[in-house]
This record gives sequence, C-alpha cells and structure tokens, in this order.
Amino acid sequence: MIANSGDKSRQVPEKTIYWLPKAEQVTNYGNPDWSAPVVPEVNDGPENRFTQAYFNKMHCFSTALSGSLIALVAKVVWSGAHINGYLWAKDFQQSGGAEAHNFYTPPLEELVDFMIGVNKHNADDHIPVANAEFILYRTAAGKTEYLTKASPETWSTERDQAIKLTTNSDGQIQVQLKEQKETQYRYYFHETKAPPGFQPPPADNAHEVSPNQGQTIGNISEVPNVPVLEQEVGFHKTNQFGSILPDIKFTLTAADGKTFEAVSNKTGYVEFNGVTPGEYKLKEETKNAIGPTEWDVTIVIVDGKAELRFKDGDKIDTIVNQKRLSLRLTKVGENGQILRGAKLRLQGPNGYDQTRPEDEQEIGIFLFTGLGPGKYTLTEVEAPEGYDKLEKPIKIVVSDDMKTIIADGKLLDRNGLVFGDKVQNKPVGVLPATGGWGMLPWYLTAGTIGFAAINVGVGYYGKQRRGREK
Repeated sequence: MIANSGDKSRQVPEKTIYWLPKAEQVTNYGNPDWSAPVVPEVNDGPENRFTQAYFNKMHCFSTALSGSLIALVAKVVWSGAHINGYLWAKDFQQSGGAEAHNFYTPPLEELVDFMIGVNKHNADDHIPVANAEFILYRTAAGKTEYLTKASPETWSTERDQAIKLTTNSDGQIQVQLKEQKETQYRYYFHETKAPPGFQPPPADNAHEVSPNQGQTIGNISEVPNVPVLEQEVGFHKTNQFGSILPDIKFTLTAADGKTFEAVSNKTGYVEFNGVTPGEYKLKEETKNAIGPTEWDVTIVIVDGKAELRFKDGDKIDTIVNQKRLSLRLTKVGENGQILRGAKLRLQGPNGYDQTRPEDEQEIGIFLFTGLGPGKYTLTEVEAPEGYDKLEKPIKIVVSDDMKTIIADGKLLDRNGLVFGDKVQNKPVGVLPATGGWGMLPWYLTAGTIGFAAINVGVGYYGKQRRGREK
C-alpha cells in the first residue's frame, strides 16, 4: 500500500476514496501465479485500453502496508488500471478488509468516467499561459447546458450561471465528469477572457472536447493565444480646476529611446498609438505649470487592452497639474470709469517682479501672468493724471493649491486661469480717501483684452508687445 495524504479525496457512504495521481503501485496484479506479480501499466493516451476484456483473465494480489504478499486466500478476480495517472478498479475486494488499509476502491461507476480539459499556450513560442478564463457547456438534442458546479456535477440552461474556469500555471484546465449513458452530449470549452498580454478571444470561439465513442476519458483541447502587439493608450488632460486643456503636447519615451508624441484634442484627450507593454517616461511639454511634468510610467495589458499606469501601479485616467495663474486688474475712477496712465508693479516669490506697462503706453487694464503659489505685493508706481496714488501696497496671496487668489482679504473672481478685479483711485484733494478695491465686476470689460488668449496662461500684454517688435 502506498502511503498518501488523501489527495483529492471525496466521501461516499461509510467509505473514503483516495485519488493517487501518478501512483506507481497500489496493488500488484498479473497471472494467477501469485509469486510473479507485475507493476500495473499506466494508460497515458486518450483511448482507454483497459476494458473489461483486458481484465477478464487477470488476478489481483494485494500488498499489505509491510509490503508482504497476502496469502493465496486473499486472491480475488478483479479489474483495474491506472488511467492518466489515476487508479480505478471494479468489484475490488481485499482479505482482512480494505478499511484496515485505509483504502477503498468502489465500482467504476462511482469513480471519474472521463476527463476533459484545455491546454493554453502562446501561439508564438508554445509556452503555457495562465489566467485564461473559460466556461464549459454541453449540447444534446438542441439543448445547451452550462457547467455551474464541478462537484457535485451541476448544469444549468442559464449561461450567466456558468462557473468560471481559469488556466493554472501550466496553462491547464481539467474537468472530471460522469459518463452519461442515456444521453450522448457534445462538450465545448468557450474562452471568455484572454490572459494578460494577449489578444481577446473571438466572440464565437468554441473548443470541442467530446469523448470519442467508447472512451471513458475525454479529450484535451489545445488553445493558442496570439500576443498583443501594438496598441493605443490615452488619458485626459485638465488643470487644477478640472477644465479640459486642448493642444497640450506630450511625449512618451520607451526604455530603448523610441519616442511617441501626442497632443490633447479639443476634449482634452491625449492618445498614443503603436505602443507595446513596457516602461516609459511620460513628459508634458509645457512652460505654464507648477509641479511635476515628467512621470515614470508603465504600459500593461488588461483584458487584452493596453493601460497606462504610474510607477506605483495606479491607472492614469487624467493628468492634472497646476497651471500658472494670471491677475487682471482694471484701473477705475470714482464713477467706475476706466483710468489710463497708471503704472503698477507686482512683486512675489522666486524673484517675481513685473511692472505694467513696460513702456510709456497709457493703459487702463493691467495683466500680470505666470503667478505661482505664495505672497505678492502690488504697488502703484504712478497714478493717473489728477488722481492720488494708492496709500499703501496691496497684499495678494495665491493659495498653495493654485485655486484661489486673495487681495487684502478679498477673494477675487475667476474666469478660467485668470483672476481679477478693479482698483479704484480717488481724485487729488478729495477726502476721505477712497482708493482701493472696487465693487464692479472685473470681467465685464474682458472683451477689450483678447480674453481667450490669457485664459490659457498667455499674457495679453506680452503678446501685444511682441507684436510691436516684429
């Protein structure tokens, strides 16, 4: 008797059945001469050679735990064999009682009648592939049933109840079923999900594994998968306010130096075509951002489709970074009229220092661009003719998340990436002083300044000046 740990055991009334994969010897059998037992043959093929006729003339000699042969009185006529590494027997008896040896061999009908399965491999190199998903169904007389449970064997006409069968590390699925003597079924595996890195299976794929007539074991279907080659990946581009950003250029550089380029479309979507799984460097080609503009990323295949992921494994759906802000100020008088002739200076962190206007042009609307987080000071260098300068500088704070700007405690209005308000001056000699932040909506005069341009972070004033220099 070979010692075993009850591998794949199952219970029958008052008995325990032990499956012994690749067992070399459980019983000796051969000709009636008890002194010359032989090692049981192993049936490795799909056809069952061990029919009743094979065993009609065979006798069995059981081997005790000690290895000694049992006396002639223990000799009984039997039938049994190893099939695909499993032992089965019919009408087996043993002197002294099989229970004493912790082994019981029931009639063949209680054992596995046939086994069907799948061998999954890479179509290119034939290496086994794990994690492919299948369902098993059978057909007969126009009726289709799906396997919903392997043990006890259960079938249903409802496809959504089918059990998911997944290939193991050897690329295999094996299902043991009972022979149906009254109905001749045809059995099929249907691949529902390809392994990662492989093309999705065709919707109508069907791999027949029906046993041939007279077999007590079935067939194994060889199912190849084609690896995924070039694919596309993409993500959306927004700023810190969730606004879509078109016309932003990105590059994606592979470990071998190959570089892909893409530009966000009008919906803010960025798509790279012709990529393959691997590690990449993603870079945003922009000069108007605070925070990271380069990321280490990987491309992986999930459900047959490519996904772009950060190095920590998170999927990239949207690239969000903080775009630099602009401050737009309108100089007004006591009645809200626009005043020309002032000169304003804005100073802040990291050497920020801009004066508007930069020349002697008289303007009434002032645009300061490229603001990052931090504290700023707005100073009136020159006042409009006939008006007093502001008595003290105005303190301006850009929040760390780049979503708000506060001036002397007042939360400024925003339109896109541009914040603004009006700055009011008092006429010379008028008391009390009324200079400071006014109440008129700053964006009412936006039409005078090419607003679409500054809303993506390009200063109107700077564009105007460059235009004159051409």
